Amino acid sequence: MGFKPYVYFGASWLVPGLGHYLLKKKEKAIVFFCGIALLVGLGLLMKGEIGAFHGMEPIHLLDYLGSLGNGLLFFIFKALGWGGGDLSAASFHYGSAFITVAGFLNLLIAVNAFGLAKGENRV
Repeated sequence: MGFKPYVYFGASWLVPGLGHYLLKKKEKAIVFFCGIALLVGLGLLMKGEIGAFHGMEPIHLLDYLGSLGNGLLFFIFKALGWGGGDLSAASFHYGSAFITVAGFLNLLIAVNAFGLAKGENRV
């Protein structure tokens, strides 16, 4: 199998769609990047929270892992101090859900890039 599929997985996790871009699937890469960036951006506009580690409670852990699935977007927004969320906003929970779902979707995209690199799927 080799090491290469893991490189594509890691690249796709760090920057949404990068693994597909490196695999010469440029249209898919653009759609994936724009889709994930749009979901995270909308989540931030809705004053959602980028998940922080609050312990091993299942809901908080899933929120954190989902947010971490956004790769570099997670680290950039945390470093800039964005995504703290505003619990008093009516759209807070929706925004937080958008950010978490974007992360899990990005992980699925990375798994797809991994499979393409292995030659297992042709989609």
